[in-house]
Amino acid sequence: SENPEMKPGSSYFPFSPRHTYPNTFSVADFGAAADGLRYDMAAIQSAINSCPEGGPCHVTFPAPGKYLTAIVFLKSGVALEAGATILGGTRLEEYPEESW
Repeated sequence: SENPEMKPGSSYFPFSPRHTYPNTFSVADFGAAADGLRYDMAAIQSAINSCPEGGPCHVTFPAPGKYLTAIVFLKSGVALEAGATILGGTRLEEYPEESW
């Protein structure tokens, strides 16, 4: 059975995908290639960093696309909406050693 606490709008899932956010940033506007071959970390992090402290803010990953990334740092109040595929990179040098 479905857990009612995990529904959009609940305290565990405070962002609804149909909600309109006053601050919305697309990773494509920050140069994401979305080809699954080139790392899009810088574009993803730039979109997140553009969000005001404490949000609410919405970062989108437009479809179609495959966004390749390694580590990114999230902020409180930022909702990510992936209309496409987000891929985790396999090159260990893309991840800070302290994150292992």
